[in-house]
Amino acid sequence: MFKSRIKKLEERVEALENAPVPSPVKIEVSCKSIGENIKSRRKNVGMSQNELASAIGVSVPMVCQIERGTKSVTLRLAADMAKVLQCDVNDFLSEKEE
Repeated sequence: MFKSRIKKLEERVEALENAPVPSPVKIEVSCKSIGENIKSRRKNVGMSQNELASAIGVSVPMVCQIERGTKSVTLRLAADMAKVLQCDVNDFLSEKEE
């Protein structure tokens, strides 16, 4: 009984070892590009940094630092910003449209 289980486990291990390994996906998103996208969206909506800061409960300098890319944004804060700016968090991650 145990020999058959061990045999099955060995077969599974061998199958996993021989399985092709997918290439890793490289994602290049910098704090600067996220900040630029937030700034662009904020301006498109017609909102000031002060209004955005008040709406999400942070200071104006914090919004300024996020937009400049000198401060990273948490997922929770990005979600709050997206809600206020009427967009999706993924919009902050995409490449800036020229």
